[in-house]
Amino acid sequence: MSMNDVAFASGGPRRQRRVPMHARGNVLCRLCIVALGAYSTMAWATNGLNLTSYGAESTGLGGADLAVTQDALAVNANPAAMAQLAASSMDLYVVPYRDSDSHTDQYGNDQLVSERNGFLIGAAYAQALGHSDFAAGIALLVQGGTGYHYKNLETAFGTRDEASSLFGVSKLVPGVSWRINDRLSLGANLNILYAKLEESLFPQTSVFDPNNPSSAFFGLRFQGAKGFGYDGRVGLRYRARDDLTLAMAYTSKGHVPITGGELQLNESAAGAGIVTYRDARLQGVSFPQEVDIGAAYRPIAPLLLALEVKWLDWSGALRTITVEARNPDQTSAPPSLSLPSHLNYHDQYVLAGGIAWRADDQTTLRGGVNWARRPSPDQNLSPTFATIQSLHLMAGLSRSFGAGWSFGSAVEYQPMKSVTYTNPAQPFGVNAKERNGGTLLTLMISRNW
Repeated sequence: MSMNDVAFASGGPRRQRRVPMHARGNVLCRLCIVALGAYSTMAWATNGLNLTSYGAESTGLGGADLAVTQDALAVNANPAAMAQLAASSMDLYVVPYRDSDSHTDQYGNDQLVSERNGFLIGAAYAQALGHSDFAAGIALLVQGGTGYHYKNLETAFGTRDEASSLFGVSKLVPGVSWRINDRLSLGANLNILYAKLEESLFPQTSVFDPNNPSSAFFGLRFQGAKGFGYDGRVGLRYRARDDLTLAMAYTSKGHVPITGGELQLNESAAGAGIVTYRDARLQGVSFPQEVDIGAAYRPIAPLLLALEVKWLDWSGALRTITVEARNPDQTSAPPSLSLPSHLNYHDQYVLAGGIAWRADDQTTLRGGVNWARRPSPDQNLSPTFATIQSLHLMAGLSRSFGAGWSFGSAVEYQPMKSVTYTNPAQPFGVNAKERNGGTLLTLMISRNW
């Protein structure tokens, strides 16, 4: 992720040659841009870089949907559950949100708050395949991401400048399911990931002292980078008793190379002006392998209790990311750059719990909580890569009406959280502080027929 985690304040970049990049563009890219372009990235509504939930039912239950979901969004949550479909199912949702972020540091920046409004979208369709024991589905969703935009920051170099990051991932998810018998079903999907990255770190600032070149700082802007990757998910759903359903799922690691970008390095203080590297990429970006275990228990007919535990292998996915750039527009510039950044994420554990009450034949009320261990070490935080949230509180309802249609809504509230940190690879000094939080509202329309 964030190129803002790359240290430019401690000497110049080293020369290194890399292989050329390949341009990509197709129908899948345009589909994913539709989803990705609908939002500005939220770091506060995620478990690590993944969204906490998808759709009204999942959000209302705190994300504890593994053993519950039986609609089209099952193709993403637990593809094994699609085998329970009687015919066809469709889900469409939009998620307007508002978040609030602030950054404080020793250079006089204090409560520079960025408040933003945006929205996410998602869609899914699934159906039973004739009179067989198989079902198939497909979904287009926002996977997650991180990023903020701070303007007019006081810098350590006596200037005012900006720091921003927008990293987002959307995905196309086809999947299949097989009902082995009335109690057991299996399923699998393929997550085709599309990522997009825009970055800036004090792009108007340039500092160079020929008597002390190790103190040089060249601001940067990284834009136009995107890339594809994939991972897969297999799921199991088992109805142990009429009142108890158990589920498991495993997701493989997904590597997403970010290529096709342009890197601008401000070397004005060294007399070179703005050096543009026309081929730039970010290597080392991966989503983690994941193991989920869930249960749904109905002690009485109107009441449902849901629980889910997740392990996400962030320590094996995000350790070192490297910005690589080549083909500069000036012959005096190094022909290639290699700029590593050490994130050293640790594994994340997520605990989600939810409760649903069927008030009548048409109305269901839900509530849930989602708690996650923060994967990012304090010393690796930055203003634009502050994945610091742990607690998510949710509630929602759904109501069915004629001809198989239903409407669902849910609210996710993230209390403001702050973390104080010192990152030696960042130009923000000691005891910097990040705060963020926000609220999102899911509105979903569904149909079964």
